[in-house]
Amino acid sequence: MLTCREIEGLLDLYIDQELDPLTRERCTQHLRRCSQCRALLQSREQEAEVIRGGFPVPELTSGFTKRVMAKLSTSPTSRKQESRTWSTNIMKKPWITPVIAAALLVFVVYGVYSTGLFPISKQERMGAPEPYIQHDNMTDSGYPDQQDTLEKQHTLENHVGSKALFSPIPDFTPGYLPPGFIQEGASVSGSPTGEESEESVVYTYHNHQTGAYINLEISRNSYGTRAADKEPAIDTEEVSFFAEKEGQHYLLRLTSNISLEELKKVANSIK
Repeated sequence: MLTCREIEGLLDLYIDQELDPLTRERCTQHLRRCSQCRALLQSREQEAEVIRGGFPVPELTSGFTKRVMAKLSTSPTSRKQESRTWSTNIMKKPWITPVIAAALLVFVVYGVYSTGLFPISKQERMGAPEPYIQHDNMTDSGYPDQQDTLEKQHTLENHVGSKALFSPIPDFTPGYLPPGFIQEGASVSGSPTGEESEESVVYTYHNHQTGAYINLEISRNSYGTRAADKEPAIDTEEVSFFAEKEGQHYLLRLTSNISLEELKKVANSIK
């Protein structure tokens, strides 16, 4: 059985006759027994009458239904035929051929220029900006000094050749760096005696915000022992220790202008 609350929610559908037969029968049985729900039904029916009375139904003209049915019965074949007829009429227009020819000409000209089939004129080349090249040493004629260029090239070749001749020292990478430090680069240098086995590598780390630096010097054999005897600069902290990698002993020397505690953290993190 339906409750009064359920009947109240179904009254609008009951008035509009939108309930299924079983639910409508249950509502009718409840309304026969409950006077309160019958009074509510009468009130809802009066409200519906007032609403319908406020919006009069327009009178349809004669033949309206026939015209609507004729439109609905229009087949898709006839609509396709109308579309085909419209496109055929467009092609018969006298101005359509010049428009198509002009569009094709523009397309061909653009394709030729974009693929570079026509050479660029000298005037167009002069209008294009040339890249600016700054030279360190310029002669009076405005050209870079040839001697200076040759010296730089010779220095670069010697530097590359020296690195290729010597066997590289393995990297000892710090796992910890204070905030703001980044690696700037590395330099390779030989021992004062010029022996291959006594070369060293210096890695440099900088903090550009504070100006602080950390130098990690990796040396091996007797040159590393002599490097440990170097006196650190004023206001410079130093941490030195030995490490072994691939059966070879190395001296690692850290110098920096940061605190000794931070420098020890960097040293302990080196692998």
